[in-house]
Amino acid sequence: MRTIDVRSEAPGPRTLEPVQEALTEQQAVVAYPTETGYAFGCAPGSSQALQRIRRLRGLGPHHTWTLLVPTLDWVTPYARVPEDLGQRMRTADPGLYTFILPATEEIPRQLRQKERSSIGVRISADPVARGLLEALEAPLVTTSARVSGEEWALEDAVSIAEECAEGVDFLLDAGVVPPNPSTVVDATGEEPVVLRYGAGDPGPFGG
Repeated sequence: MRTIDVRSEAPGPRTLEPVQEALTEQQAVVAYPTETGYAFGCAPGSSQALQRIRRLRGLGPHHTWTLLVPTLDWVTPYARVPEDLGQRMRTADPGLYTFILPATEEIPRQLRQKERSSIGVRISADPVARGLLEALEAPLVTTSARVSGEEWALEDAVSIAEECAEGVDFLLDAGVVPPNPSTVVDATGEEPVVLRYGAGDPGPFGG
């Protein structure tokens, strides 16, 4: 595991270049900070990286994957966003929510489900996460940095290094980032349904 200290300022393209190359060319897994705590991430089409994250998290075959993007515009190739929901997403603090949306045929086959066609979406304003997305120039598959059997995500670099050394290639160390899980909103039906109450105010989405 290679650690990059990002506590002093948002990392620039040169700092993140080796991470970007590893994600796109070597099916790497990165641990990085977000508004809701540390997360694991990989490129959407990386089968090997997705399997490594599955093992770290203890995820089953029916898990709904989530894409991290910097703006709502990045969502539309991969998910259908109802107009009224899009307006509410823009006015809320999107970094505090995970939205489950109907998937389009553009999502990579590695993220597709047999039983339902949906995809999670998070829009992050975190400077480190956004820097990573800008370097990658593509969405990032994201899930909280929680290891199998644990209730809460790991909150510091030491814990991540101890628990995930074999499963993570890069760690963007932002110091202690206490986990604060996102509010999960299922928008695959006629009306949005709050599946998990978390950091984001559920009020705008019927919670």
